[in-house]
Amino acid sequence: MNRRNDVKKPGPADRKRQRQKNGITMKRPLKKLGAYRSLFAMNRGFETVLLSCAELKKLGFLSHRHLKRFQALAEELRAGTNHRVTEAVRDFEERDWARFGRLIAQGKDHA
Repeated sequence: MNRRNDVKKPGPADRKRQRQKNGITMKRPLKKLGAYRSLFAMNRGFETVLLSCAELKKLGFLSHRHLKRFQALAEELRAGTNHRVTEAVRDFEERDWARFGRLIAQGKDHA
């Protein structure tokens, strides 16, 4: 019998139990990281749009009026999206702040 086959690999339930046992839920940090990465990528994309519009104007394919209009539309969409996402992330961060504060307080009580 192969030794490799004798060892049971930890499954999702085992990993979840271990994270809970350690007092850590890894989904939360990964979710936050995903939000911050996505927000960064989105803003980088808006910069690309704005630079591309400026280049199209420079090449003569957009008038100054159209360039200003498209820039305003892109900036309005960026600002609105950033506002909504950062509100949601702020709420998420506040819950974590309170949760970790409680954990620290519990640790001081047991010290």
